[in-house]
Amino acid sequence: MLKPSALKDWLVFRSRTAYRLMLKVLPPPLAPSKPEQDLTLVSMCGAKYIELLQQCLLSLYQSWTFLPKLHIVSDGSATLAELEKALRWWPGTKTFSSWEDSVAYHRERGRTSIVEFAQSNVMGKKLAVILKAGEQGPTLWCDSDILWFKELSNIPKEDGTSTLPVLKISEDYKPSYDPRLLEHGLKHLDCPPYRNAGLIYIRGELLKHCRLQPLLDLAAEESCHVTEQTIFAEANYQLGSGIWLRDEIACFSDDREVVLPQYGGKNWVARHYIGPVRHLFWRDAFMLRLGLKEKLFK
Repeated sequence: MLKPSALKDWLVFRSRTAYRLMLKVLPPPLAPSKPEQDLTLVSMCGAKYIELLQQCLLSLYQSWTFLPKLHIVSDGSATLAELEKALRWWPGTKTFSSWEDSVAYHRERGRTSIVEFAQSNVMGKKLAVILKAGEQGPTLWCDSDILWFKELSNIPKEDGTSTLPVLKISEDYKPSYDPRLLEHGLKHLDCPPYRNAGLIYIRGELLKHCRLQPLLDLAAEESCHVTEQTIFAEANYQLGSGIWLRDEIACFSDDREVVLPQYGGKNWVARHYIGPVRHLFWRDAFMLRLGLKEKLFK
């Protein structure tokens, strides 16, 4: 017989399957049109993450008054037709592309290290997509494992007098960087605030104004799952463009064994459900779909 603590752990981690199944049987959302803003939300998605992205964008739609335009990039494991079908309900502007399109963009500009990094690591694909999008206009990159509770109001404003790019990033609850890159003059990143690339606002040409080429060259040679995050963290450090702190964009893992949400008194705009608490994403997404947002923060 399971001990009470073991039973609790089993319930917490296994309940995600039940919540995920219940979300699947809910009727398609009704999503009347809303005003759009001059901002493109970009995310990359594959076959395994379509349901995550659906719930992420549903929570954003429910929480935001002015919608961003959508641009969804396939990581190669989902066809563009599958992504279009999954997001047919989104009432605003939406476009789709493959990761190869972003790599081709950088290849045409002679950015060999970015091309090689993208071809060897999915995080390199993410970096290529974000850099391209930022060069084309104001962009909010959003990982698919984020749920929105309120409208994101403090997006950097355009300053017509400055030619510098902008890169705002979210705060991490612990340092999570590529140790190889840290050894090349990035030890300052090991001091708080730690930076997380799950939510990024980018506008302009980072590569013209930030000293990133040595890091990109290293990434092309060898990379890991946080190499891209390390590069964006350093770009944010160099530019001083600001950080969304964790009391605004929540990022933590100490409630991974908690059955019911304990968010009372919090004033979060969103939560990033990083790996150790990914199972809680489905519980909270289900409550949001049922219109029980106030229950999360009771």
